[in-house]
Amino acid sequence: MTRIRESAIVEAVVGWLTFLGYELYRELPILGRHIDLFAVHPIGRATIAVECKERDWRKAVWQAMVCQLIADNVYIALPPYTVTKQAYDVIREAGLGVLLVNQDGHCWPTLVPNPSRRPDVRLYSSATQRFKHLTQTIEEGSCCG
Repeated sequence: MTRIRESAIVEAVVGWLTFLGYELYRELPILGRHIDLFAVHPIGRATIAVECKERDWRKAVWQAMVCQLIADNVYIALPPYTVTKQAYDVIREAGLGVLLVNQDGHCWPTLVPNPSRRPDVRLYSSATQRFKHLTQTIEEGSCCG
């Protein structure tokens, strides 16, 4: 079994979300931390947050639960060999989704998240405004991305 690096997981998820038409930002700063990936769909403005991990699904669950305050749907992206039945049970109970990423860089959903239960309107607005500002800054060429 070949270990899949977090950077490879991120790239696979970026490819999947881009294919679905989402605009992305990596490491979106919010609430004193960074969300690995934050995506906004240009039609309907649906948001997705994704926490990517090489192996520590428990840590990903805690981080992803915070993301439920600002995103419509929240996923955890992991290699298939790290996701046990216990992991699926805990992730499902938390209302999160699972994206699996294999060593060939393919990404696919295996558990669809519940829409976030308690999105905080102020934090949601702050995150989407921050995303909008950051993407405009990148488009203007005043940020390295």
